[in-house]
Amino acid sequence: MLRQSFHLPQALICSSYDIAMGTVRAIRQAGLSIPNDVALVSYDNIPQQADADVPITAVGVPVVTLAEALVDELLRLIAGERGQMRELVPELVVRESSLSHKKT
Repeated sequence: MLRQSFHLPQALICSSYDIAMGTVRAIRQAGLSIPNDVALVSYDNIPQQADADVPITAVGVPVVTLAEALVDELLRLIAGERGQMRELVPELVVRESSLSHKKT
């Protein structure tokens, strides 16, 4: 039987809140700890990220900013105005899932 060795990644980046929650479960089922064994970052800067068992570091445009942009655009379209391009800048919100407590 071939023995395979692998190197544990220092961090994982998930594409959404749902993927991040599944990743948290898998990491825990493997007997590992977040962030001590593996740091975790998710794209989807939604409030639920802060409320997870281990608050998840997130990258994304804040929900309030997205909602304001959507309402502005809808009101513009309802008024018969032409749609407008808008740049929405994502933010990095650092939480416990990426703060290592390892002693170096």
